[in-house]
Amino acid sequence: MSSFSIFFKHCLIEMIRFVLSVVIPVKKGKLMFESYPDYSDNARAFSDFLLENTDYNVIWSVRDITRYKNSDRIRFVEKDGGKSLGGKLRFVYDTVSSQFLFSTHGSFLFANRIRQKYVVLWHGMPLKKIARLQSDDNRFYLDNASYVLSTSKYYIPILQQCFARESNEILSFGLPRNDLLFHENNSMTVLGIDKQKGEKMIVYLPTFRKVDGVSKGDTEEDVFNSLFDITTNESREKINCYLRELNVIMVVKPHPADSNVLEEYRNSNLIIIPHSYFADKDIQLYHVLHYADALLTDYSSAFIDYLNLDCPIGFVLTDINNYSENRGFIFDSPMEYLPGMQLFTEQDFKLFCEGVAKGKDNFKSERERLRYVYNDYSDANSCLRLAEYLGLSMQKSGNT
Repeated sequence: MSSFSIFFKHCLIEMIRFVLSVVIPVKKGKLMFESYPDYSDNARAFSDFLLENTDYNVIWSVRDITRYKNSDRIRFVEKDGGKSLGGKLRFVYDTVSSQFLFSTHGSFLFANRIRQKYVVLWHGMPLKKIARLQSDDNRFYLDNASYVLSTSKYYIPILQQCFARESNEILSFGLPRNDLLFHENNSMTVLGIDKQKGEKMIVYLPTFRKVDGVSKGDTEEDVFNSLFDITTNESREKINCYLRELNVIMVVKPHPADSNVLEEYRNSNLIIIPHSYFADKDIQLYHVLHYADALLTDYSSAFIDYLNLDCPIGFVLTDINNYSENRGFIFDSPMEYLPGMQLFTEQDFKLFCEGVAKGKDNFKSERERLRYVYNDYSDANSCLRLAEYLGLSMQKSGNT
């Protein structure tokens, strides 16, 4: 899209926002949420917090409306109103009349930041380039947001560049989903992960390389066989045997946006669980990370959150040069910002697993050094800080 087309579209949207703000009043206490994937991540964590601790009712915008049922306090609506004109008009009305809006990505196109509080909870602090830093085509991205959430003051100038915000519009309160890292839950039982006493568990979370077969300026690498192959039953059995000898379980969760999604696979020590299974069981990823003894990832923001638990982290960096040349990183020297073992070969992978099995932790000082760069808080109060800042009433009648 040309620069003129982008600017013209921006002006048209601004005009529509103004007209809608004149016609439709904001309803005090009305809250609306959206996330990708549906009903998950930071938006879900904050929504659940409000439902548990306040009297607010919430509206959830979802893509697959058939998966959800309304309750006394949650009303589900189809994103963008579906195909019907009535549905589209109702969606616009809900968007424009909500006092508070919360999303993990770009949503709520017609929200007006002057009349409403639109909080972009986002989906993790970036290591890779995002928004305006990724492309000038994104220069108006989330221009109608009131606030963007951050995990630390260090990230405030970075997010200012990404989203063209003022410093006071970046709230360094921590991410709502991080609260889940600190709470006991039933995720292991519900997902059928049988971690025995004495066993260690590694969770592997690679980020996406392609979305629906379309490159996003990242790389073309298949992350599931770049370091160790888990794409065939034969290779999976081999790794399972290796992990069993170490008394280590590895849980693999492919990124929900990656077009190369592995099917569910279960063995004694290697378990692959796609996002669809998490969604079916209504379990959030960070419920499981609470029980992880170590994290294996690449450029996913999950490592920044996992630092709060002060456990070992391994980084799969087999395509880091290619990734840097294509997608790019927000840091000039990204490897200096990775507080854990850097893995380039299968032997590196085995050394990492053996270290976890034996309880070796050679990067504790590095985690300590960078934890306070990435996170101002390491507690379960991110939701509370945000709710109090927004002035949401924390009074609960007990009659809901």
